[in-house]
Amino acid sequence: MTSFGIIPTLLGFVGFFSQVDDYLPQSIKKPVESTINSLVAQEFLIILILILLFSLLASYLTTVQKYYHFTLIKSEHKLTTIRGFFQRYVVSLPLKKSKQFLSSKVFYVSG
Repeated sequence: MTSFGIIPTLLGFVGFFSQVDDYLPQSIKKPVESTINSLVAQEFLIILILILLFSLLASYLTTVQKYYHFTLIKSEHKLTTIRGFFQRYVVSLPLKKSKQFLSSKVFYVSG
């Protein structure tokens, strides 16, 4: 996966747990802290890997919902893109502008 979406997800976990720590009563916080302190390195590594995998999954699902059913439609005077899963995005570009953009780029195909 080439997306850096995992970084905000991991930062979100860290931010969430640091805020929860401030609001938890001591009667709940003490047993949780003692459990975390008693974890051996192997168990801690497993939990860390699970958090990393969950972050990768969240990043992947964010990318999928962003580009879900990506469609490019060319009509007589414009190009239209449609994408999105939960929220639909429709963007239109006049064909004149897109031709100017494409003509300014040079593509070479070796063969």
